[in-house]
Amino acid sequence: MQYTSYYSLPQYEDNDKTAWLTIFNQAMLSIDTGIHGAKAAADSADATATAAQSAASQASSDVTALTYSLNTAIGSINTITSLIGNGTPTTTDQTLIGAINEINAKVGSVSSQTLAANATSVSFTVPTTGNHLIDFYCEGGANYTAIDTSVAGTVTLTYEVALSARTVSMMIKEV
Repeated sequence: MQYTSYYSLPQYEDNDKTAWLTIFNQAMLSIDTGIHGAKAAADSADATATAAQSAASQASSDVTALTYSLNTAIGSINTITSLIGNGTPTTTDQTLIGAINEINAKVGSVSSQTLAANATSVSFTVPTTGNHLIDFYCEGGANYTAIDTSVAGTVTLTYEVALSARTVSMMIKEV
């Protein structure tokens, strides 16, 4: 008796003794086992392919969303770049910068003191260079005191406060 090359299935020859029932049953068992194994492998491959297809679809959706976000970000960057003029100040920018610098130069310091319960006045010492407008602020409102600071050095200012005021602030502005 001969057998097939791949699955060893029996093949009868002319001079074989017939024990065909046993040989046939063994061959059918081999075929059944082989077909079952092939089906299990095919089912596993199908499940893997389905999972891969789902992952690829999700990746495609993610890429589409990221592309949209990237394009939006690029558009925003281009808008910002055009608004700032690629880093070159425009005439309007320079005018605003000049105005801000002028304000910063004129606004001096702000001082604040909390008064004792029975205080009726407060004193501040300020440097004197140039002419300044001194503003005193307390809970009852503001009192403006102009001083000519033509003297060099420092000036001590005293401000009479109402008994109800507990905090007095002073702001020095260049005139």
